[in-house]
Amino acid sequence: MATPLRQFYAFFLLFIFGKGLCQPCDVSSIMVNQTAIGDAVHGLQEYQVIITNKCICTQTDVEFQCTGFDSVEHVDPSIFRGDGEYCIIDHAQPIWFGSSINFTYASKAQIRFVPASSQINCS
Repeated sequence: MATPLRQFYAFFLLFIFGKGLCQPCDVSSIMVNQTAIGDAVHGLQEYQVIITNKCICTQTDVEFQCTGFDSVEHVDPSIFRGDGEYCIIDHAQPIWFGSSINFTYASKAQIRFVPASSQINCS
């Protein structure tokens, strides 16, 4: 009877450490909320974007698919920059658990920011 119990504990420990409870999240832990804020910039709607890391681990090299991103309002490239297809945050700087990156942009249409990739950094 002791052998099956030991096997269970060994399997359980292997599952915890091998399966990744040390890395319990992925790029889907990056949340993007944006709101039209009512201001017009050069006649175009302005949007406020809040990007938050809900992962307990720090994420770096966060990249978004942001097809069509082209703001008539200046967006500080040290915070957020894109080429119209993919965008990165903060020169790939870390986003810690619970922290947010905020910026505004103005465009003909609201851009969809889809988290595409990131590096998970648990310590």
